[in-house]
Amino acid sequence: MCNNEYKNFFAKNWSEEKKILNEFIKYIGKIKNPILLSYSGVGFDKNVLYYALKRYELESEYFLNLPHFDLCSILKKNFIFPIKGYGLKEVGKYLGYGFKSDYFDGLYVAMQYLRCQRTGEKLPKEIFNYIKDDVYSMDYIIRELKTKRNDIKDLDY
Repeated sequence: MCNNEYKNFFAKNWSEEKKILNEFIKYIGKIKNPILLSYSGVGFDKNVLYYALKRYELESEYFLNLPHFDLCSILKKNFIFPIKGYGLKEVGKYLGYGFKSDYFDGLYVAMQYLRCQRTGEKLPKEIFNYIKDDVYSMDYIIRELKTKRNDIKDLDY
């Protein structure tokens, strides 16, 4: 999401992956001072994208050198919440975000994507809604925490 504009980069099949990754890099390149934000706690998203870009020889070093924040890692280092874990849905729900689906998680979505790549089936619309919900929930979490704590400087994006 950039300037509240949500843009989805999705390859319908493996042969489209290089084209979609190239479009993603071009999109980022048009943004003044881009900052990448993800939510995993272990750098999963950054690593997956980096190695995909590297595999296709598409500006992987440019991508790697962009400022990237893993919101989960930031929250773990700076906040204690009265919840069981730091999963995006747990933190988002605690702060008041209304997720549209309680039944999907990242692993399920990844497995559905792989299944559809293998079979040629279309991904269900609910998967795209789940992904969009994840993006908007991260923005919501940041805005909520900023209203509760004025000293959060690292989350300016």
